[in-house]
Amino acid sequence: MANTQPDLFTPNPAGPSGPKTEIPKTEKKKRQQYIRWKQTDEGRQVMSWCLAEARQLLHRGEARVSAYAMVEIARSKFHFKINNNFRSVIARDLCDTDPRLEKVIELRKLTSDWSL
Repeated sequence: MANTQPDLFTPNPAGPSGPKTEIPKTEKKKRQQYIRWKQTDEGRQVMSWCLAEARQLLHRGEARVSAYAMVEIARSKFHFKINNNFRSVIARDLCDTDPRLEKVIELRKLTSDWSL
């Protein structure tokens, strides 16, 4: 039986939905940097830890899970550099992977097109 759950490490093959607008080159570069980072050993390690941590906090009954705090803890725990621009996209990826997290992870409006 094939796994039908979304995977944190592979980009969405269908691409973004919505209006067809040209994404500025700087935004494309940021998006590409995030996708590349997420596929590195560091990125996989951080994303796996963040997902496990968020699920644990949800299970404990926490009302809010902060992507900002998780990234700061991951930096300290793993001694990795994590681009601050990735925090909101990490939060979205976590919610896409486990929709139950949408109740506790606050998603703010993106100021640019980070659609993956």
